[in-house]
Amino acid sequence: MAESLKYKSFIKISQVPIEWLPLIQLFDPYLPQFPIFYIHKIIEGKRVYGFPVFFNILKIKDSTCDLEFCFLSNKNINSSKNIKKDISIELSERMGLLNRITLNDLIYSCKGDKNLERMISELWNKNIKKAYGNCLPFGRLYEELFSIIRFTAAFNPSSGRKSEMQMVYDFISNYGERISIDSPWEHLEFYILPTYDDVLNKRFNEFTKFKKLYFAIKKLFEKFYTEELELGKIKIKLLPSNTFLTTSSGDQFRAKTEDLRNNKIITSQEKQIIDFLLDAFNRYPPRVRIFITFICNINFNNDYRHWGEDALKKLYFGNYKGKGMSPKVLSCFLQQGFGNPEFVPIDNWVESFYRLAFGISNKKEFISKFSKIGRLERLLWILSQSRKTNSQLVFDQLWCIKYGTPDDKLRGPNPLSCYFCTLRKNCLGFASIKNENIYITNNIKNIKLTKTTRYRFIVEVENMIPKKIYITGPRGTLDLVDIYSGYFLHGKKVKNINNSTIVKDFINNL
Repeated sequence: MAESLKYKSFIKISQVPIEWLPLIQLFDPYLPQFPIFYIHKIIEGKRVYGFPVFFNILKIKDSTCDLEFCFLSNKNINSSKNIKKDISIELSERMGLLNRITLNDLIYSCKGDKNLERMISELWNKNIKKAYGNCLPFGRLYEELFSIIRFTAAFNPSSGRKSEMQMVYDFISNYGERISIDSPWEHLEFYILPTYDDVLNKRFNEFTKFKKLYFAIKKLFEKFYTEELELGKIKIKLLPSNTFLTTSSGDQFRAKTEDLRNNKIITSQEKQIIDFLLDAFNRYPPRVRIFITFICNINFNNDYRHWGEDALKKLYFGNYKGKGMSPKVLSCFLQQGFGNPEFVPIDNWVESFYRLAFGISNKKEFISKFSKIGRLERLLWILSQSRKTNSQLVFDQLWCIKYGTPDDKLRGPNPLSCYFCTLRKNCLGFASIKNENIYITNNIKNIKLTKTTRYRFIVEVENMIPKKIYITGPRGTLDLVDIYSGYFLHGKKVKNINNSTIVKDFINNL
């Protein structure tokens, strides 16, 4: 029987940026009894696990602070310097403290491209320095196996982080081993899963629930995952397209596991275990397929701790529909569970950032432009989320990566979105359009374009106040891309300008 959490220790972590204090989230707000700082590690041959219940601020000096965590554990960590040191390291990793990102790290990532260096420096100095101090968190923000579950749950969630954490909780509370907690913390819930090394070595004797799950899904893996994917030196197995398990319907998935049981490929108990895995991942079969892929491919020929840049360069250029592979999920857990700086999860926000703000045309170019690209992604993610929520931090910047019409079309760099942006001097997106020709009209219906039109943008005005931006297509078409930025101009009128001009002159004359 697993040992209870009966020991309380105090662990000091020094020089934490005070700007990071709001980021330290020990419990999930939707599941207040469920700790997020999950630690489980074998140290000196002993299985040590636990979590912090609170922390104190000991002192603040020179924009940093020393924190003291109250840590509950199954072992008396004060009895061993090595155990206490390792737990201290794990706590520091969960905060992203040990491998924090500096501006110099991001400059190095630019591979000598001075234009990118200038833009990233401006983004850092205007935003990051103000809100996060001189560095950003990076590293093993989650325990390794926990991270695979955490980011599988993040695949196409129905309601963002809330549903993601609900799925994590459902999985861990049903496939983990419940650990009792001594008073006065017995109201909290703590479950342990095998460590990543346990899975690698197939050590499941202490984890009855996970063991049953693993060998149930292993049957599916061995029967159906027959396609091999080569990523540099890495080889993993995926589902072939349109196979037995390929469905997005929970009911169809259960019907298929029923067929497997009737054909004696799995037992009734294994069907129940696999069907509940579907429930744990919110009844969405693609998450189940992804989870099976990433768990069952763990072996000594495929250790995720050894993945490198050569795998990244191939990862994003395959067709994985229905095959149980998500490059984004893989990149997320390699980056935030394994602390690998070579991997970048590319979602819509990252893509819109590199394409519209950096002027980089595609994923291949983006990946090749930078080294240690996972560090850069942390900057892009923070700025994109700030832009998404219209945070005052970036309110005068990066309008190009916001949607600009009711039809959810991205504004992109254009005469209005760039007018409001204080990054214009060093912005590569603006540089790509500043000399483009535009035409100003008070009635878009009067515009007749031809295939050889020389205007890139059409600005529609009301009483000479810019309201809408259209972009001209290659065949003389007009595409409305920005109707919202214009309404922030209020009384700004176009002046001292002809109907035809270029973008930078238009902006200078507003």
